[in-house]
Amino acid sequence: MKKVQVDFNGHVQTGDELGNLMAELEETGRWTYVSTHRRCLTFGVRCVPSGALDVIVDERLLRLLECSNDIQLVTPKDGRNRILLQVVQKPGKYSGRVRRRLAIRLASSETIRALDSKYVAFACQRLAGSHVTMSMSMQSGAEWFETFPLTTGLFELTRAGRLVNWHFARYYPNLHRDDPLLADVRALADGPVEMWLTHPRTGLPYEQEVSVTTANRAAGRALYRIFRNAGWRLLTNRERTSLGLHEHGGHWVPADVYEAAQQRKHGLTVGEATLRAARTPGGTFDPDVEMISRKAHQRT
Repeated sequence: MKKVQVDFNGHVQTGDELGNLMAELEETGRWTYVSTHRRCLTFGVRCVPSGALDVIVDERLLRLLECSNDIQLVTPKDGRNRILLQVVQKPGKYSGRVRRRLAIRLASSETIRALDSKYVAFACQRLAGSHVTMSMSMQSGAEWFETFPLTTGLFELTRAGRLVNWHFARYYPNLHRDDPLLADVRALADGPVEMWLTHPRTGLPYEQEVSVTTANRAAGRALYRIFRNAGWRLLTNRERTSLGLHEHGGHWVPADVYEAAQQRKHGLTVGEATLRAARTPGGTFDPDVEMISRKAHQRT
Protein backbone atom coordinates (compact mmCIF):
# COMPACT_ATOMS: atom_id res chain seq x y z
CA MET A 1 0.00 0.00 0.00
CA LYS A 2 1.79 3.12 -1.20
CA LYS A 3 1.51 6.46 0.52
CA VAL A 4 -0.23 4.80 3.46
CA GLN A 5 0.58 5.67 7.05
CA VAL A 6 0.29 2.73 9.45
CA ASP A 7 -0.97 3.85 12.86
CA PHE A 8 -1.34 0.51 14.62
CA ASN A 9 -0.37 -3.16 14.15
CA GLY A 10 -2.21 -5.95 15.93
CA HIS A 11 -2.93 -9.61 15.27
CA VAL A 12 -5.33 -12.40 16.18
CA GLN A 13 -5.01 -16.15 15.67
CA THR A 14 -8.43 -17.23 14.39
CA GLY A 15 -11.21 -15.91 12.20
CA ASP A 16 -13.61 -16.33 15.11
CA GLU A 17 -11.97 -13.33 16.76
CA LEU A 18 -13.14 -11.20 13.82
CA GLY A 19 -16.63 -12.67 13.65
CA ASN A 20 -18.47 -9.54 14.80
CA LEU A 21 -16.63 -7.43 12.22
CA MET A 22 -17.09 -9.82 9.26
CA ALA A 23 -20.84 -9.81 9.90
CA GLU A 24 -20.86 -6.00 9.46
CA LEU A 25 -19.07 -5.89 6.10
CA GLU A 26 -20.59 -5.09 2.70
CA GLU A 27 -18.86 -6.08 -0.54
CA THR A 28 -17.84 -3.33 -2.94
CA GLY A 29 -16.48 -5.51 -5.76
CA ARG A 30 -13.17 -3.61 -5.80
CA TRP A 31 -9.73 -5.22 -5.41
CA THR A 32 -6.71 -3.52 -3.83
CA TYR A 33 -3.19 -4.75 -4.52
CA VAL A 34 -0.98 -4.60 -1.43
CA SER A 35 2.01 -6.03 -3.30
CA THR A 36 2.81 -7.30 -6.78
CA HIS A 37 1.32 -10.74 -6.08
CA ARG A 38 -1.06 -10.07 -3.20
CA ARG A 39 -4.48 -8.50 -3.39
CA CYS A 40 -7.30 -7.78 -0.96
CA LEU A 41 -11.03 -7.42 -1.54
CA THR A 42 -12.37 -4.05 -0.42
CA PHE A 43 -15.42 -3.92 1.86
CA GLY A 44 -17.48 -1.18 3.40
CA VAL A 45 -18.88 -1.32 6.92
CA ARG A 46 -22.67 -1.39 6.91
CA CYS A 47 -24.08 2.16 6.95
CA VAL A 48 -20.62 3.75 7.30
CA PRO A 49 -19.62 5.85 4.24
CA SER A 50 -16.55 4.45 2.46
CA GLY A 51 -15.09 7.95 2.48
CA ALA A 52 -14.78 7.65 6.26
CA LEU A 53 -13.78 3.98 6.60
CA ASP A 54 -13.21 0.93 4.46
CA VAL A 55 -11.82 -2.54 5.15
CA ILE A 56 -9.59 -4.66 2.92
CA VAL A 57 -9.41 -8.43 3.48
CA ASP A 58 -6.65 -10.69 2.17
CA GLU A 59 -7.80 -12.90 -0.71
CA ARG A 60 -6.12 -15.92 0.91
CA LEU A 61 -7.98 -15.29 4.13
CA LEU A 62 -11.29 -15.08 2.27
CA ARG A 63 -10.63 -18.46 0.67
CA LEU A 64 -9.90 -19.97 4.08
CA LEU A 65 -13.09 -18.46 5.52
CA GLU A 66 -15.13 -19.96 2.68
CA CYS A 67 -13.67 -23.42 3.30
CA SER A 68 -14.14 -23.49 7.08
CA ASN A 69 -17.54 -23.65 8.72
CA ASP A 70 -16.27 -22.53 12.12
CA ILE A 71 -13.61 -20.18 10.61
CA GLN A 72 -10.89 -21.68 12.77
CA LEU A 73 -7.76 -20.78 10.84
CA VAL A 74 -5.00 -21.89 13.21
CA THR A 75 -2.41 -23.91 11.30
CA PRO A 76 0.25 -26.25 12.78
CA LYS A 77 2.58 -24.63 15.27
CA ASP A 78 5.63 -24.78 13.00
CA GLY A 79 5.50 -21.57 10.96
CA ARG A 80 1.79 -20.97 11.47
CA ASN A 81 0.17 -17.83 10.16
CA ARG A 82 -1.52 -15.06 12.06
CA ILE A 83 -4.22 -12.63 11.01
CA LEU A 84 -2.60 -9.21 10.92
CA LEU A 85 -4.76 -6.13 11.60
CA GLN A 86 -3.36 -2.80 10.49
CA VAL A 87 -5.01 0.57 11.09
CA VAL A 88 -3.85 2.94 8.37
CA GLN A 89 -4.52 6.38 6.90
CA LYS A 90 -5.21 6.11 3.17
CA PRO A 91 -5.29 9.18 0.87
CA GLY A 92 -7.96 8.97 -1.83
CA LYS A 93 -6.81 8.60 -5.46
CA TYR A 94 -9.41 11.07 -6.68
CA SER A 95 -10.29 13.49 -3.90
CA GLY A 96 -6.97 13.30 -2.08
CA ARG A 97 -8.91 13.21 1.18
CA VAL A 98 -7.42 10.94 3.84
CA ARG A 99 -9.68 8.20 5.19
CA ARG A 100 -9.29 5.46 7.74
CA ARG A 101 -8.68 1.92 6.51
CA LEU A 102 -8.52 -1.38 8.36
CA ALA A 103 -6.32 -3.93 6.57
CA ILE A 104 -6.86 -7.61 7.47
CA ARG A 105 -4.15 -9.84 6.06
CA LEU A 106 -2.47 -13.19 6.58
CA ALA A 107 1.09 -12.80 7.83
CA SER A 108 3.85 -15.15 8.93
CA SER A 109 5.17 -15.24 12.48
CA GLU A 110 8.36 -13.59 11.21
CA THR A 111 6.38 -10.66 9.77
CA ILE A 112 4.43 -10.30 13.01
CA ARG A 113 7.68 -10.04 14.99
CA ALA A 114 9.25 -7.62 12.52
CA LEU A 115 6.25 -5.28 12.83
CA ASP A 116 6.27 -5.56 16.64
CA SER A 117 2.61 -6.52 16.36
CA LYS A 118 0.66 -7.10 19.58
CA TYR A 119 -1.91 -9.81 20.22
CA VAL A 120 -5.22 -7.98 20.60
CA ALA A 121 -8.89 -8.49 21.27
CA PHE A 122 -10.84 -6.87 18.44
CA ALA A 123 -14.33 -5.43 18.91
CA CYS A 124 -16.85 -3.74 16.62
CA GLN A 125 -19.85 -2.21 18.42
CA ARG A 126 -22.83 -0.14 17.30
CA LEU A 127 -23.88 2.61 19.67
CA ALA A 128 -27.58 3.54 19.76
CA GLY A 129 -27.84 3.25 15.98
CA SER A 130 -25.91 6.47 15.35
CA HIS A 131 -22.25 5.45 15.57
CA VAL A 132 -20.03 2.39 15.27
CA THR A 133 -16.90 1.97 17.37
CA MET A 134 -13.95 -0.27 16.55
CA SER A 135 -11.25 -1.11 19.04
CA MET A 136 -8.19 -3.28 19.57
CA SER A 137 -7.20 -3.88 23.15
CA MET A 138 -4.70 -5.81 25.23
CA GLN A 139 -5.00 -7.05 28.78
CA SER A 140 -3.26 -3.88 29.87
CA GLY A 141 -6.00 -1.72 28.29
CA ALA A 142 -7.21 -0.29 24.99
CA GLU A 143 -4.51 0.33 22.40
CA TRP A 144 -6.66 1.78 19.62
CA PHE A 145 -10.30 2.74 19.21
CA GLU A 146 -12.22 5.03 16.90
CA THR A 147 -15.87 5.97 16.38
CA PHE A 148 -17.49 6.52 12.98
CA PRO A 149 -20.90 8.09 12.22
CA LEU A 150 -23.64 6.03 10.58
CA THR A 151 -25.89 7.04 7.71
CA THR A 152 -29.62 6.31 7.56
CA GLY A 153 -30.31 2.57 7.78
CA LEU A 154 -32.29 0.85 5.00
CA PHE A 155 -32.60 2.16 1.47
CA GLU A 156 -36.07 3.25 0.32
CA LEU A 157 -36.84 1.96 -3.17
CA THR A 158 -39.03 5.01 -3.86
CA ARG A 159 -35.87 7.14 -3.80
CA ALA A 160 -33.99 5.06 -6.40
CA GLY A 161 -34.25 7.59 -9.24
CA ARG A 162 -33.24 10.48 -7.00
CA LEU A 163 -30.19 8.53 -5.82
CA VAL A 164 -28.98 7.88 -9.40
CA ASN A 165 -29.48 11.54 -10.34
CA TRP A 166 -27.67 12.68 -7.20
CA HIS A 167 -24.62 10.53 -8.04
CA PHE A 168 -24.64 11.74 -11.63
CA ALA A 169 -24.83 15.42 -10.64
CA ARG A 170 -22.09 15.10 -8.01
CA TYR A 171 -19.51 12.82 -9.59
CA TYR A 172 -20.00 12.94 -13.36
CA PRO A 173 -19.37 15.61 -16.02
CA ASN A 174 -21.95 18.01 -17.37
CA LEU A 175 -23.23 16.70 -20.71
CA HIS A 176 -24.88 18.51 -23.58
CA ARG A 177 -28.62 17.92 -23.61
CA ASP A 178 -28.31 16.09 -26.94
CA ASP A 179 -25.55 13.77 -25.74
CA PRO A 180 -26.76 10.12 -26.02
CA LEU A 181 -25.13 9.36 -22.66
CA LEU A 182 -27.65 11.65 -20.99
CA ALA A 183 -30.47 9.49 -22.34
CA ASP A 184 -28.76 6.40 -20.88
CA VAL A 185 -28.51 8.09 -17.47
CA ARG A 186 -32.18 9.09 -17.57
CA ALA A 187 -33.18 5.56 -18.55
CA LEU A 188 -31.22 4.23 -15.58
CA ALA A 189 -32.83 6.69 -13.16
CA ASP A 190 -36.37 6.16 -14.49
CA GLY A 191 -36.11 2.40 -15.05
CA PRO A 192 -36.65 -0.47 -12.61
CA VAL A 193 -34.28 -0.48 -9.67
CA GLU A 194 -33.34 -4.10 -10.45
CA MET A 195 -31.37 -2.76 -13.42
CA TRP A 196 -28.65 -1.42 -11.16
CA LEU A 197 -29.24 -2.44 -7.54
CA THR A 198 -27.29 -5.68 -7.91
CA HIS A 199 -24.66 -7.58 -5.96
CA PRO A 200 -21.13 -6.56 -7.06
CA ARG A 201 -19.88 -10.16 -7.31
CA THR A 202 -22.87 -12.07 -8.70
CA GLY A 203 -24.56 -9.28 -10.64
CA LEU A 204 -27.94 -10.50 -9.35
CA PRO A 205 -30.56 -8.31 -7.64
CA TYR A 206 -30.53 -8.38 -3.85
CA GLU A 207 -33.11 -10.69 -2.29
CA GLN A 208 -33.59 -8.52 0.79
CA GLU A 209 -33.53 -4.88 1.80
CA VAL A 210 -30.16 -3.17 1.60
CA SER A 211 -28.51 -0.29 3.40
CA VAL A 212 -28.14 3.20 1.98
CA THR A 213 -24.38 2.66 1.62
CA THR A 214 -24.93 -0.49 -0.46
CA ALA A 215 -27.39 1.37 -2.72
CA ASN A 216 -24.92 4.24 -3.10
CA ARG A 217 -22.19 1.90 -4.29
CA ALA A 218 -24.56 0.11 -6.69
CA ALA A 219 -25.67 3.39 -8.28
CA GLY A 220 -22.04 4.43 -8.66
CA ARG A 221 -21.12 1.13 -10.35
CA ALA A 222 -24.03 1.40 -12.81
CA LEU A 223 -23.10 4.94 -13.86
CA TYR A 224 -19.45 3.93 -14.11
CA ARG A 225 -20.35 1.14 -16.57
CA ILE A 226 -22.34 3.56 -18.75
CA PHE A 227 -19.43 5.98 -19.10
CA ARG A 228 -16.72 3.34 -19.50
CA ASN A 229 -18.72 1.53 -22.19
CA ALA A 230 -18.90 4.86 -24.05
CA GLY A 231 -15.09 5.16 -23.96
CA TRP A 232 -14.73 7.71 -21.15
CA ARG A 233 -11.82 7.31 -18.74
CA LEU A 234 -11.80 7.96 -15.00
CA LEU A 235 -8.41 9.40 -14.09
CA THR A 236 -6.79 9.63 -10.68
CA ASN A 237 -5.15 12.85 -9.53
CA ARG A 238 -1.77 11.37 -10.42
CA GLU A 239 -2.90 10.42 -13.95
CA ARG A 240 -4.43 13.84 -14.58
CA THR A 241 -1.20 15.57 -13.61
CA SER A 242 0.94 13.15 -15.62
CA LEU A 243 -1.13 13.71 -18.77
CA GLY A 244 -1.45 17.47 -18.29
CA LEU A 245 -5.20 17.22 -17.69
CA HIS A 246 -5.32 18.55 -14.13
CA GLU A 247 -7.17 21.64 -15.39
CA HIS A 248 -9.53 19.70 -17.63
CA GLY A 249 -12.42 20.18 -15.20
CA GLY A 250 -13.01 16.73 -13.76
CA HIS A 251 -11.76 13.20 -13.33
CA TRP A 252 -13.85 11.86 -16.22
CA VAL A 253 -12.46 12.60 -19.70
CA PRO A 254 -13.83 11.47 -23.10
CA ALA A 255 -11.86 9.00 -25.22
CA ASP A 256 -10.61 11.58 -27.75
CA VAL A 257 -9.23 13.87 -25.01
CA TYR A 258 -7.52 10.92 -23.30
CA GLU A 259 -5.96 9.62 -26.54
CA ALA A 260 -4.73 13.10 -27.49
CA ALA A 261 -3.12 13.52 -24.06
CA GLN A 262 -1.44 10.11 -24.33
CA GLN A 263 -0.10 10.97 -27.77
CA ARG A 264 1.28 14.31 -26.57
CA LYS A 265 3.12 12.56 -23.77
CA HIS A 266 4.30 9.34 -25.43
CA GLY A 267 3.86 9.81 -29.16
CA LEU A 268 2.07 7.29 -31.34
CA THR A 269 3.21 3.78 -30.40
CA VAL A 270 3.16 0.83 -32.78
CA GLY A 271 0.23 -0.76 -30.95
CA GLU A 272 -1.80 2.45 -31.06
CA ALA A 273 -0.92 2.89 -34.74
CA THR A 274 -2.20 -0.59 -35.50
CA LEU A 275 -5.46 0.07 -33.70
CA ARG A 276 -5.88 3.39 -35.47
CA ALA A 277 -5.23 1.77 -38.85
CA ALA A 278 -7.82 -0.87 -38.09
CA ARG A 279 -10.39 1.87 -37.56
CA THR A 280 -9.71 3.60 -40.91
CA PRO A 281 -11.45 2.59 -44.17
CA GLY A 282 -9.37 -0.08 -45.89
CA GLY A 283 -7.14 -0.47 -42.84
CA THR A 284 -4.17 1.31 -44.43
CA PHE A 285 -1.33 3.00 -42.57
CA ASP A 286 -0.33 6.56 -43.28
CA PRO A 287 3.39 7.17 -44.09
CA ASP A 288 4.27 8.48 -40.62
CA VAL A 289 2.83 5.39 -39.01
CA GLU A 290 4.69 3.13 -41.43
CA MET A 291 7.92 4.90 -40.49
CA ILE A 292 7.28 4.27 -36.81
CA SER A 293 6.56 0.60 -37.52
CA ARG A 294 9.77 0.12 -39.53
CA LYS A 295 11.90 1.75 -36.81
CA ALA A 296 10.34 -0.44 -34.15
CA HIS A 297 10.97 -3.53 -36.31
CA GLN A 298 14.62 -2.56 -36.82
CA ARG A 299 15.16 -2.24 -33.07
CA THR A 300 14.00 -5.81 -32.56
